[in-house]
Amino acid sequence: VSGGRRAEAERTRARCGFARAGERWQGLIDDPAVQALDNCAPNHLQLEPSLAAIRSGKHVFCEKPLGRTAAEARRS
Repeated sequence: VSGGRRAEAERTRARCGFARAGERWQGLIDDPAVQALDNCAPNHLQLEPSLAAIRSGKHVFCEKPLGRTAAEARRS
């Protein structure tokens, strides 16, 4: 679980049974034990972590549009 506030991320981690929590999504992408990213961030924060996860070979679940525009979503 990653979130802007570590304490909140820790509560969510404990409540949902995840192994780790932190404040930076990059840590999830860099962790070889993480196999998938469920990106439930606001629309303006969807693209960068989703593309990073895809490039790292992780599965990605994007709960909102990948990009704010079609051109942004086509970025690779």
